[in-house]
Amino acid sequence: MKYVPPYGRESEGDLANYINGNPKQGVQGSIPPANAFEHPMRELVAVISKSHITPADSDLMQAAKGIRSQYMNWAVDSGSVNNLSVVYDPPLGDYTVGLTLRVRVANTNTGAATIDAGGSQGRVAIKRMNGSGLAAGDLVATGIVELCYDGTGFQMLNYLGTGGAGGSTVNNYVNIPYCVADAASSANIVIAVFSNPPNQLTAGDPMLVKMIATNTGSAVLRVKAGSSGPPGGWHPDKPISANGGGALLQGDMQAGDVVLFIYDGSTFWISPNPIINADTTINVPAQYSTVDNALLAIRRKTIAQNAMVTILLAGAAAGAAPLTYAPFRINHANVDRITIRGQLKSAGNLTSSFFAQNGPGATARANDSNYNITQLRTKYGTEIVVPSGGSFTAGIVNDSASGTPTIADMLITGPGVPSGDPIARWVGCGLTEKRSLRLSNVSTWGLDVGFYGGGNYYMTASFACGCARSGTLLTSGAFGSFNACGFFGNAVGGVVVNQNSTVNAVSSWSNSNGAYGCSISDVGELTWNTSQAQNNGVADVSAGAVCEMIVQNAAVAGGVGTYSPGPNSMNAYGGYMSVS
Repeated sequence: MKYVPPYGRESEGDLANYINGNPKQGVQGSIPPANAFEHPMRELVAVISKSHITPADSDLMQAAKGIRSQYMNWAVDSGSVNNLSVVYDPPLGDYTVGLTLRVRVANTNTGAATIDAGGSQGRVAIKRMNGSGLAAGDLVATGIVELCYDGTGFQMLNYLGTGGAGGSTVNNYVNIPYCVADAASSANIVIAVFSNPPNQLTAGDPMLVKMIATNTGSAVLRVKAGSSGPPGGWHPDKPISANGGGALLQGDMQAGDVVLFIYDGSTFWISPNPIINADTTINVPAQYSTVDNALLAIRRKTIAQNAMVTILLAGAAAGAAPLTYAPFRINHANVDRITIRGQLKSAGNLTSSFFAQNGPGATARANDSNYNITQLRTKYGTEIVVPSGGSFTAGIVNDSASGTPTIADMLITGPGVPSGDPIARWVGCGLTEKRSLRLSNVSTWGLDVGFYGGGNYYMTASFACGCARSGTLLTSGAFGSFNACGFFGNAVGGVVVNQNSTVNAVSSWSNSNGAYGCSISDVGELTWNTSQAQNNGVADVSAGAVCEMIVQNAAVAGGVGTYSPGPNSMNAYGGYMSVS
């Protein structure tokens, strides 16, 4: 059936499209020729009729039923032995590659056979699927053979091998050994005693074992040996690994699971259960060489609501240099239930008195910075080192679409010098919009910005010092909650808030920064409650354009020095300072 163009546009052929009329816009709709209706109806009626269905206006599914019936590809053989002859309605033109026919055979063949289905190629060979000619008995009288044209002849699609198309079917079964884990099994030692213990373990061997305990981490399978197996009656313990994940995680095998083990010659592999259902600690580098590798491993698991995962970074002992780690990024659907924790050399949170704070001048800040990093390395046994390359390099980034991971007990350091690039950012923690981090006892030093971004920071006993720009810069709708946090000796500001961002700080400090202790602008808001901001280079607290700085009970922590604008007043740009 050819395409029928609208009346008056026949010269355009298939490119002439129909358009709807629109009297309001003066658009005249297309005029369809009669053939535009008649031809498709004739085509559909032909499909219905040739499928041996009587066309009727009471059933609008007749074309679908006809196509599904495959009647037009069915014929009964009227030929002789080894020479099938069939007639199709409508008749075939060319045999095209992929043409599939079904034929009821009239005679059992005695050797090579051919078929004439009425196509222009005439009579062609019938072949087995391997291309060879038929053997006697491959076609069975009254049997139905399915044939597909391959370009030179018709292949039998339902050839069953020795015994012919009408021969018996051979079913092959694999009986996989099964047992319930022995009562002596522990969480990470699975003991399998089969009714017919294997004499040897061979690559490819499958085994099914019903678990009686949930693994907590790495595990082994211990298999009872047959009478002629290894001395002692047991095969050596074999490690268990998870397809797609390698080393086992908590809950990869859970009590009650029936687990399929496949042996590869040295290790048994399983498809792991997808849930972590108990509190779990993963040690870096003991179990995974890097934090990123550990985070990648747990991405294949859902963390149940009753479970927490702690990734614990090893730390140095007192008197030794901290153990250092590369930056890492967090991305997990259940990130709220993940804590990444370093190790402290001494217990307890830091306070303001731990840090040198001798003034905003460059020399004083440089001396304080050198002192403070030495001090910090006596406190922290775990250090994340941010490299100096790139336009944005962060020690820790949360990439999860929602949720707030916890970061605790670690030091994040940079190169300790300005980047030299006004666009570059070497930051301790970096957050894009709508991402969050919960920080506890985390300190940053020697970066461009200690804590940076447009997300949400929930910080307790966390500190930023010796940064080339600011201790904290929250922007683009960010939120910060600071409790007992400090910002000392940073070149520009201790706490900088702008672009619709908000910070609530309680019992915190921002001292001896090059320009500002706390600075807000561009519709920002900062509440400085029971906190201290002193000895900063330009202003201890500053409110810029269309924003509000709220200072409450500051005197409790030693008073606040210089204000911009003055207490309880507004500057020309709409920045308001509220002091109580």
